[in-house]
Amino acid sequence: MLTTTRPTLRARSGHTAQRERLGDLDALTLRDGAGRLLLTVDEATGRVVLESTGDLALRATGGSVTVQAERFCVEATTIDLRARRMRQRVGVLETRAKRILERATDVYREAEELAQLRAKDIRHVATDTIRALAQRVRVKAREDVKLKGEQIHLG
Repeated sequence: MLTTTRPTLRARSGHTAQRERLGDLDALTLRDGAGRLLLTVDEATGRVVLESTGDLALRATGGSVTVQAERFCVEATTIDLRARRMRQRVGVLETRAKRILERATDVYREAEELAQLRAKDIRHVATDTIRALAQRVRVKAREDVKLKGEQIHLG
């Protein structure tokens, strides 16, 4: 049961910090000058909720921001990431999307073993040349294999 042993702390800005009961929750709360809830700490579980009715910014101008969690979830209409360099190190990277658009000056991908693409149709479009370099090249079709060009050189 929540007991109030200390009075409400009030800042000059009107922000308040206090212990209070929110429904079934015994919590430590921080409210803005208008009484809007900004921060809730559940006394039973330790869960911290940071709330904002407007923009929310995290800044570490001289350092870094680190988030460590068992699970990290982000829900948003739009997510914009801007960085000079971005690195991802994961065990498995899974992407599910209706459409993926990638634009770059150059793209380099490497796989130590297998790189596989599975699709109903595959189209590679080059304004100049398509090159396939390998020890061996195998093309297998269940039906037709068509080559069209002004000249076809074999051998």
